[in-house]
Amino acid sequence: MISTSSKQNQDSHSPVQSRWTVWDGSLACFLTLVGFIYFQYRSFLPLRVPTHFNIHGIADGWTSREHLGWLLLGLPSLLWLFMTGVSFLRSPHELSWQKDIRVTIGEKIRGVIPLGIGIMLSGTTLLPIFYDFSIPKFLFVVSGFIFMAIFLILYQANKMIPTEYRDHYRFGVIYNNPRDPSVWVHRIGGMGLTLNFAHKKAYAWLMLLLFVPFLIILLVNQRFIN
Repeated sequence: MISTSSKQNQDSHSPVQSRWTVWDGSLACFLTLVGFIYFQYRSFLPLRVPTHFNIHGIADGWTSREHLGWLLLGLPSLLWLFMTGVSFLRSPHELSWQKDIRVTIGEKIRGVIPLGIGIMLSGTTLLPIFYDFSIPKFLFVVSGFIFMAIFLILYQANKMIPTEYRDHYRFGVIYNNPRDPSVWVHRIGGMGLTLNFAHKKAYAWLMLLLFVPFLIILLVNQRFIN
């Protein structure tokens, strides 16, 4: 657990401030391009555009072409706004180095994830109209780039953790400290909680947290099938 009473880790320098990154600029340029293509070729789109595909790449969900613009442009934009708002939240016990990490991660993730979602949405809805390609392979490649970008961001954040805490964190996310008796601990950025995976109870909690949404999805799917 991060101790907030350590004298040597009190604010000794001015924390970095959130700023615009290349990811924010890339997202803005990408949405501008998608908006231009959509409004330029909207009349050529079918009345119902496939927007969801099963694991075999076969369409099983559609959206009208009039509402497609809200999906392609609105969803990534709203996600960016939400993640930008979340980045302003902070813990009152947050130390200077914790804020550095939170800002470093937040200012990049807020562009990476909406950009990845936008590429997936536009790629699976607009590209098939002009090109014949494998949608599952496309989603696999895009997902790989997204996870690689997130991995590099977390790797950078991990190097910003002070030496005395670094051995207990993996990529700034996974906490493992056998000397800490707590199962639930504060996140590296001071906001929210995470599990201490040095204890067996943490894995039980993880299975429970994964099982609940899986059960909800299963029940919803059963209702629609029946």
